[in-house]
Amino acid sequence: MAIARERNIGALVVGLPVTLSGAVGTQARRAQGFARAVGKRSSIPVHTMDETFSTVEAEGLLRDAGSQPSRDRGMVDSVAAVLILERFLAGREGGAPAGG
Repeated sequence: MAIARERNIGALVVGLPVTLSGAVGTQARRAQGFARAVGKRSSIPVHTMDETFSTVEAEGLLRDAGSQPSRDRGMVDSVAAVLILERFLAGREGGAPAGG
């Protein structure tokens, strides 16, 4: 959390891997538990955001840019994280609730 304070982070966003039907499964419960644990250890607000299809979308964007996503999973994860954050911010700007 020291890095978050050093960089003046206003909030943290945790991807929530809900099922295709929108249900909260085992992985999503783990993500919620992680978000709660981080929230208890920090004064920085922690939000969750649906991450459905973020990896698929990230792979498509990387392919469009001429990369081979299967060779760089770290890059796929990084792009997916950006997409999740963009969704969160777009929801906040539009006035709609953006995750938890």
